[in-house]
Amino acid sequence: MNTGCLDDRLTTSPAAAYAYRAGVEALSRADAKALQHFARALALDPTFALAHAALALMGHDHSAPVDVKVRLAAAVQHARRSTEAEQLEIAAIAGHINRDVREVVLSR
Repeated sequence: MNTGCLDDRLTTSPAAAYAYRAGVEALSRADAKALQHFARALALDPTFALAHAALALMGHDHSAPVDVKVRLAAAVQHARRSTEAEQLEIAAIAGHINRDVREVVLSR
């Protein structure tokens, strides 16, 4: 399953990665269960930066009941331990949410 990342390695537990990937797949089908999958990924690993970013994106783009600012801040905080591919995806999500393309470019 393609997670949308540049590679499929995720900096988290296998169970949290599975839940995250299920969320990405559900989101690609516009399935409301995506939110549950991303929340499950965070329950399994509260430091999983991409799951925080995915929830922020769900709140921003799909009006999910999520505190977008809190989730985005947590994603950025935990991204330090993530792979480069994960960091780039988080930067892209942050740039989208903040509507600032410079954040995506300057984060590298």
